[in-house]
Amino acid sequence: MLRRTYCALFILTSAGIGQTPAATTMPAPLTKVFDALYKQFDFDLPEATYQKGVTGAVDGLFSNLSGGALDDAVTALLQFQIPESMKARILGHCRTRGESIVPYLKKYRDRPFVLPRKYEYSMRSSPGRRRMAYDEVLLDLKQTNLRFGLKPGVLSLVRPVLDGFAGPNWEEGYTEARKIFETHTPEADEALAILLDYGSDAGYSQELEAEIVERGEPMLRWLRKYQHQPNYALAAKYETSLQRPGVERSHQFEWFIELIVLHEKMMFSSH
Repeated sequence: MLRRTYCALFILTSAGIGQTPAATTMPAPLTKVFDALYKQFDFDLPEATYQKGVTGAVDGLFSNLSGGALDDAVTALLQFQIPESMKARILGHCRTRGESIVPYLKKYRDRPFVLPRKYEYSMRSSPGRRRMAYDEVLLDLKQTNLRFGLKPGVLSLVRPVLDGFAGPNWEEGYTEARKIFETHTPEADEALAILLDYGSDAGYSQELEAEIVERGEPMLRWLRKYQHQPNYALAAKYETSLQRPGVERSHQFEWFIELIVLHEKMMFSSH
């Protein structure tokens, strides 16, 4: 009798039943993803149809959620049986978000997301596999930050811009860059100095250069750093033609350093 009771408790615990829920509500876009995943138990469903449904649901998730809500949703999915393409997309999102997504990864590593009862609990990985999945992503983030030699907050700003420029639609790079223009933190200042090392079209370059000059003196430390210490490890991930040649970089950075110093002197003398 005692053995049967123990086995029953183990099954319930593995399924997440009886544990404190990690999330009490589930946003509609996430519900659509679980609806699509649940169809894997319909053995008459063609694989292509299943994959199409899952892809569409995940696209909707990324389109309709943002910030912490999106981070929470995508990290919750890592503990379930999901297609490799979805895992790759979630990992890419985690790398982009950097340090800001770590609390969500640790939360769901240690405490399973409780599904509504209408779904199969067999969709969930075992407790051991769940922890392994999250630990692998956490280790990947740690190694990525070490490999590129940038703080997580800086890397999470720069990489989406360069990903956009390296992809087929350069406008995505502009969109991500403008997010940095609207962010006034030391991490954003450093990110702008790093991006100055990469060439683009005239319109974007003018916006970037104007933003750097507008920020003034706080930019000097980063411009002086990256003038002679370009981040080759980061550039190697993208097309090498994106990064400025050594002489051009030195002249470009020196010009902005002199311009900001001159601007600051004029501002001081006017007072």
